[in-house]
Amino acid sequence: DSRGTQLDEVYDMLGCSQFYSGEIEAAIQSFQNVLNRMNEAKARVKRPSVGPSPVTTSSTEQEGVGLVYCKLGRCHYSLGNWEQAVAFFSRDLELQGALHGAGSAQVGRACANLGEVYCRMGEGARCLQLWKQAYGILHEALGHRHAETLLVKRYLERLVWM
Repeated sequence: DSRGTQLDEVYDMLGCSQFYSGEIEAAIQSFQNVLNRMNEAKARVKRPSVGPSPVTTSSTEQEGVGLVYCKLGRCHYSLGNWEQAVAFFSRDLELQGALHGAGSAQVGRACANLGEVYCRMGEGARCLQLWKQAYGILHEALGHRHAETLLVKRYLERLVWM
């Protein structure tokens, strides 16, 4: 319903505000509230019904889940909770691939995020693999002059010199 969607938007805006104010733990709670509400709504929609097959969640709703995964990954990354950051960024990567395809800019961004965590964890080989993948995807999807493509290129150059 629209009230639930509005509440999710409020929690999401609150989480963003908390994140940028440095209240990362509070932001995690706000984003987790959004994710929990989305999962509850999804469970209600998928219940068996008499008549036509149950409605599945839309790609827009799934995209929203991916954004929350990404925001939770960013929060955990900011706190140095590497395993949690990897878990959320991995979920985002999987979902973006399912929604948009392996060659999409969304997948490129997700690969870049995951690579960033592995770099911080000192796992250079995994980081390099993900950033190369991200660069290839973003180069193809957005072009060689796009800011995101150039950023990942800079990450790769920095990693080579480390």
